[in-house]
Amino acid sequence: MLELFAIGFEMHKRVIDMHRQGVEAARDMGAAMARDVETALAARPAEAGMEAVTGWLRLWGVRG
Repeated sequence: MLELFAIGFEMHKRVIDMHRQGVEAARDMGAAMARDVETALAARPAEAGMEAVTGWLRLWGVRG
């Protein structure tokens, strides 16, 4: 019985670790996307920057 508890506990720890890694990856992707938008806005006129933002929104399925 104790062995089953230990196995279940270890599996639960692994699931938590995988979830944490997924959250960290999503946070990194969000930061990279924000940097890309900032770079596009700084490098181009405002009109081109809005096109870049609109492109990102379309990429993620947001229609406006």
